[in-house]
Formats: sequence, structure tokens, C-alpha cells
Amino acid sequence: MSPAARALLTEIRDGWDSSRGKRIHVKGKIGVQGWEFDDRCVITLRKLNMLLREKYLPKDFPYTTPYTEGKARLKYRDALFTMRTGVLAGDSGTSGAQLGFGVEIAANTGRMNAQLGGTNNPAVKSLFERYGYPGVKVNTHAFRHELNTQMRKAGLSQLLIDAFSGRSSMGSVYNHETVEERTQGVAAYHPKTKLGTAALRLDKVKTNQPLSLADVRELREGEQDRIIHQTHLGVCVHNFASEPCPKMGACLDCGRLGCVKGDDVKLGNLKEERDDLKRRLDKALDAQSRDVFGASEWAKKLGEKLFKCEELIQTLENPGLEKGAIVWNADNGWTLTKNAVAMSGLIAVKVIEEHPAQEALSSLDDVLALLNEIEG
Repeated sequence: MSPAARALLTEIRDGWDSSRGKRIHVKGKIGVQGWEFDDRCVITLRKLNMLLREKYLPKDFPYTTPYTEGKARLKYRDALFTMRTGVLAGDSGTSGAQLGFGVEIAANTGRMNAQLGGTNNPAVKSLFERYGYPGVKVNTHAFRHELNTQMRKAGLSQLLIDAFSGRSSMGSVYNHETVEERTQGVAAYHPKTKLGTAALRLDKVKTNQPLSLADVRELREGEQDRIIHQTHLGVCVHNFASEPCPKMGACLDCGRLGCVKGDDVKLGNLKEERDDLKRRLDKALDAQSRDVFGASEWAKKLGEKLFKCEELIQTLENPGLEKGAIVWNADNGWTLTKNAVAMSGLIAVKVIEEHPAQEALSSLDDVLALLNEIEG
């Protein structure tokens, strides 16, 4: 224990009232109502923090080794195998809670080999045995082989892998790709066996890989390729670097929404959207039947969205459509910019309605009343 911690502990002990305490009696009540102690020490969070760090943290914390002049030291936060005290307990009957909750360095060759491969001592269980995987054994060098194999699968060259691993010569012996995996890698690029654009696009969508604009449509003249946004319904080709969403996230009203055939997750989201639109449309129609102000307009907008959503679902479920093909949504022509310019009188308002004149905007109270009526 350090001198500072020892002095603090002495201060607490000296100021601690170790007697049985003084009885507290209250007039009108029978018996002892409590005990009073004359503690002269003050315990603060700072003092408790000092004692806890002294008990559970290593001596040289936050560094892993003592100070040596001219030698760099490594902090626990940067160490490769830092873990809670007791996680790699040598005795299988000793839990981490019994050994405290400090931190320790586990990168000891003998200790790691015993934890990963087991020992001849039946009382000492390996890491795999303690978590229900008996018979599984691995040595520390196997992780180097696995890491090199995964880098090879990811497409890194052998030169880069050797440089990363610190080897001066080619380490092809570390590559454990199977014949099938190598064949599949070659087939992906061979002209006669490589996947088509639609299949590659679907594979990227299903594995959450970044999609570029060139993956979904041909680039226009002067247009640069870029990563595009993926929504809960499909892909969006809007350039968010130039401006925010011009439709305030109303994807079903936007022609820049593309739905990919074969993406079951997005198809399920479309069906959930359809069910929600049906419920909201039923409420809007009910409000319209009771002559609630604005309900007819709300029902019309919801009906248009429901029609689009249903058409997208039917098209995506069409067995004749190639998997990976993109179904583009129809745009309703409305954007925030057009709305602002029209309200400023800079352009003529073209309303595609049965009536040529645009109805007056509803008051805020009427809109709130309608929303409360629809949302129930």
C-alpha cells in the first residue's frame, strides 16, 4: 500500500467511533430509537476512489510496466490483452467476483496456452471448457493464420499481408483458403462465370456493402460516381452533399427511390408501410364520412401513397422480374424548393386537381384537430 493510501486509512480508523454508540431515547416512545456515534472522520468520494484504486488496480496503473529511463511504457487502454481480474482464473472453481474487479494483462505465453489449449491438470479448465465447448483447443499462433487467411479472402495482396504481419518473405503458408473458395473468387471475375450487374447489386444490398451510383444506374454526362444512401424501403440516389432531402423523407412520393428485387428486408418494410397506410386511410375515410374538415384531402393523399406502395410490392413479388433489378418509384412533383418558390410568387402554381383553383390552406387548429382525429 502506498504511503498516501496508508495515511488515508489511518485517518479514517482514528476518526472512526468504534464504540457501541450512545443510545437514543425519544419521549413518549418505548425502547431505544437509535444509536448515536461520534465519528470525527469525513469520507468523501475522492477518498473512496483512492482506496479502491489502491486495492484493485495494479501498482503502475495506468501503465502496464514500471518506469524505466529511456524506455517507452504502454498504457492498459492500449494493451492487446487487457481484461477483468479473474476472467482467466487458473482455478476453475474461482470466480472473477472472488478475485475483485481490477484489470490485468493476460498476454503471458504460458497462461494463454493453458487457457486456449488446456492442461493435463483436470482441476484447471480451459476457456472453451468453462463456456461449454469441451474438446475445442487452439494455440496462439493459429490466430495469426486465421487473420492472414481472412485478409487474403478480403482481396489484399500477399505483399501487403506480409508487410502487415512483419514478414520479410512471402508467407503463403498462412493462407488456408479452400479450393472451393479460390474457385469462387476466380469465377466472380471470369467473363463466362462472373455474376451479372443485378446479382452483384443484390449481393451488396443483402450484405450491407456500400452502393455507388454506378451500381444502380448509368452515370449521366459529367456526373461523378458517389456512394448513395440506403433507406428502409430501398436505395436513394439523391445527392445529400448538395442539399438535404427535398421531400422531408417522404420516400413514397419521390422518384429517386429505387426498390431492389430480392431484398426481403426492404420488402417486409414496404408491407408494414402498406398496413400502416391502410389503418390511417380507414380513419381518414371515417372522418370524411363525418364531414371533418380536411379529411377528404387527407384521405386522397393517403390513397395515392397506398396505391404506390401496393404497386411496388406487387412488382417486386413478380416472379418474372430478375433478382437484383431496381423498380423506380413515381414522383409526385412536389419538393420543398418548388413549394417555397410558388409561395413567393416566382413561379405559377400548377395544381393537377379536378378543380383548377387551389383550396385555401387549413388553419393550424383545423390541422391539429384532423391529426388528432386520424391518429385516434
